[in-house]
Amino acid sequence: MHIFISHSSRDAEFADSVCRLLEGSGHNCFIAPKDIRPGREYAEVIIDGITGADIMLLLLSEESNRSQHVFREVERAVSSHVPIVVYKMEEVELTKSLSYFLMVNQWIDGTKDRDLDRILEVINGQAAGRGRIQKKEQNTSEDRSRKKKTILFFAFFIGCVLLMSASFAIWQGMHRKNEADRKEEQSAEEFVPGDKVTLGTYEGEPIEWLVLHLSEDKLQAILISEKIITMKCFDAAESGTYNSYKGTDYWKTTPKPSVAAFARGSNLWADANIRTWLNSEKHIVLYGDKAPDSGAMSEKKNGYSTEPGFLCNFSKEERAVLREKSIFTVGNILTDSYGINTEDRVFLLSEEELVWFGEADISIYAVPTEAAVTQDKTKWYEAYSLSFGLEEYIWLLRDPWEDSASACKAVSNGYGGEKLISVEAGAEGFGIRPAICVDCRALSELLGSENR
Repeated sequence: MHIFISHSSRDAEFADSVCRLLEGSGHNCFIAPKDIRPGREYAEVIIDGITGADIMLLLLSEESNRSQHVFREVERAVSSHVPIVVYKMEEVELTKSLSYFLMVNQWIDGTKDRDLDRILEVINGQAAGRGRIQKKEQNTSEDRSRKKKTILFFAFFIGCVLLMSASFAIWQGMHRKNEADRKEEQSAEEFVPGDKVTLGTYEGEPIEWLVLHLSEDKLQAILISEKIITMKCFDAAESGTYNSYKGTDYWKTTPKPSVAAFARGSNLWADANIRTWLNSEKHIVLYGDKAPDSGAMSEKKNGYSTEPGFLCNFSKEERAVLREKSIFTVGNILTDSYGINTEDRVFLLSEEELVWFGEADISIYAVPTEAAVTQDKTKWYEAYSLSFGLEEYIWLLRDPWEDSASACKAVSNGYGGEKLISVEAGAEGFGIRPAICVDCRALSELLGSENR
């Protein structure tokens, strides 16, 4: 059985346990982001995983009940006629949207005890049922298949003789090419998660990166800056004055989502000022919408509209090792689509990609560089971290906060036990921790040439 496990990222540890149980019993599981390789379009892989599944197993918790990721996955499963089994982890009141799709599905109650064997029992029962249906279909077509076999055998025999002759010649050429490719691959340094790499500079200081995730073929790697390198807003208020739009002050009232995107900055990665700045190698960055002037930010500080693009700090040789990556980011409350794809050399991580830290045995928490603290004019680092005895600080993700058009997700500094917090797009005193996708072979050659 092919099983798609739908879950909230906050339930990832439990989802991994379920996955291990099912795969240990002979089933195949799809679980994001483990089964999504760098370079693949996130939405495309998710949709393929759902439509190719025999069954969806939904791990229902308070977090997954509110998750837009989970809702879209359930919606896709229903439209693709993929049966859904719901494992209720805790008592929750279903949102109206999920309730509409889950009323007639099979439920497993795991609120009193986390009996994983019950999940396996139900999945095995589903597999047995599918096996009986498939067997019946097989019997009805058996006679037709037997008649075709005799004809196909003779055609197959003649084809094999011709194919073997041609294949031998092709094999000789491919063998020589593969030998050359293997030698070239073996000459490249093999990176492993947790390795530290120096690449580019910012504020006159070399940037230290950590190898966070490797592609399955180990030819590409995702690197994350070891430290927070700067404090900048995600996106400046399009209105030009933070919390103000068309003469109305929104400091004491909550604007509608459509207004919030203009008055507080948009939380869509595709439109964000920070995306434009991170991917620019120009000394004068051209912004497609309101430039990130300090006046359009919450504290009217840390403007970066006149600052050269981030990639200006990389040499031509260093930029050559970067690879443009297909980035998928979920939409916000105003978008109709499941999400938006962009092509970026530099990006912020998503919530789903935070699982890579655990796989690489790297802490998600980070401290800012001295240059970042000096550059920051809000002094929020002192207020939100140092005053509580913490060196770690808050850094932005590229995901929008659920049910908002202006709030973004951010990794907390660990205070209060929350891993993620909500940060308004136009709030300029929080950390930027960029990620890049690199060609491992090109990076190895560059580092080797620098050490010679």
